Amino acid sequence: MKNKRLPSLLYIFSFIMVLGSALLSFEAAEPVHTATIPSDGTPTPTDKASMSPSQTPGTETPVPTVIGTPAPTATTAPTPTPTPSLPELNASIPIQPADDDTGLALTQAVTDYLTARYADETLQVKEISNITCYYKEGVSYADYIVYAVYDIHYVGSNVLIPALDELCVSYEGETITVHPEPLDDIVSEALFLSRASESVSTLYLQETVRKYMKVQLTCDEELLSSMVTDASYINMNKLQQQTQYIVDYHNYQYIIRPCPDEITEFDYIVYLMHELEFISISTLSPGMEEFFLKLDENNYPHIFLGVTSDAADNYIYESRQQEDFQAAYADVEQRLENAILSDSKLADIWRNITSAPKTEE
Repeated sequence: MKNKRLPSLLYIFSFIMVLGSALLSFEAAEPVHTATIPSDGTPTPTDKASMSPSQTPGTETPVPTVIGTPAPTATTAPTPTPTPSLPELNASIPIQPADDDTGLALTQAVTDYLTARYADETLQVKEISNITCYYKEGVSYADYIVYAVYDIHYVGSNVLIPALDELCVSYEGETITVHPEPLDDIVSEALFLSRASESVSTLYLQETVRKYMKVQLTCDEELLSSMVTDASYINMNKLQQQTQYIVDYHNYQYIIRPCPDEITEFDYIVYLMHELEFISISTLSPGMEEFFLKLDENNYPHIFLGVTSDAADNYIYESRQQEDFQAAYADVEQRLENAILSDSKLADIWRNITSAPKTEE
């Protein structure tokens, strides 16, 4: 807050300094009187004749008059707060659903772009669907940054594979141009920093887990390997055994837990609550999964597979004791019990799953 009295105080201080200089240069005709205060507190006048040589005017060291509170003597210069860069400022802007007029126009432009891109027959894409966009204001040439979430239906597969694209959109008059790749370093850095920001990282974490669940249903080893930190931990025989009865997953809900700095193996724990659709069974089966996700050098999340330290194991245990996890787990368990009791076919499926021989890791 600015001190509104500062200008007037400066004027007063300047006037006093000028007046003091004038008084020091003026040759007084009368003796100069000062006052000393004895121990009883009564001022006693003292004239120039009674002064000691060290007190004679012109030989003493002048003491400046202090008006108000003296300014503190600075011992070290304060550290200036660094000014955020344009990419840092942009990364701090949260994304929002594209459900207003601006967002709807952006969604239409992105939909047209994606439709044209996947029309290439070499991509083996039958169609794209379920396009949902989120956006925020951009930086540099990009008027807006759009995050498009959608599903890809590949030729020869019944499983819809989730996708997430970050796109830059610029306006030139009435023309909207979608740029699939950043065109300068400012936008590149803004996108990089945004992936670690809360709103964008949440979207990436959710979609990474959702995609991993869907890709498991395809048992596509190459695609699965690209999504994990260590593909050597993927057991395809076990995966095929686990997913042979499953058609799809529905109704995703998430609990996302960022990890403390001392946990170096992964950066987030994500709990996924969902409902499984089994072959030839209409009743959906509630389920819950636990994932560990690690950000790569570009801040893209990957499913962590590997050995964990004692510190990580302790944190995993502590995380499972949290109220939100306990409530979600109890809810899934109760709904699963009710579903099994209500559908004998679902009960048979779970009986087959739990009694199947374990495949070696």
